[in-house]
Amino acid sequence: AQDCGCVASRSIAAMEGKAALPVPNYARRYPLLCGTMFLAGAAFEVVLIKTGFYNVYGVNAGQAKADEADKEEAFWMGVAERRMKRQAEVQIFDDPNVKPE
Repeated sequence: AQDCGCVASRSIAAMEGKAALPVPNYARRYPLLCGTMFLAGAAFEVVLIKTGFYNVYGVNAGQAKADEADKEEAFWMGVAERRMKRQAEVQIFDDPNVKPE
């Protein structure tokens, strides 16, 4: 590829002098970044607490769990009923004249 002389055609690594990109100082910026993220997270938690998000979420989760327990209980009650019915159908009696209760 030919060098047209434009900035886009030059490699960033080849830039020198005033055109060179400054080397970032991560050791100085990292604590500032951590502090900023901590404050942003704390502010977000305050908003969630003040709006009642956790209370609403807890109630909804509890209702969903209770509904699931009701469905499961109804399922097992149906299983027990079918088992009793099937057991009554296949029960063998010694006296053929005696009917099941």
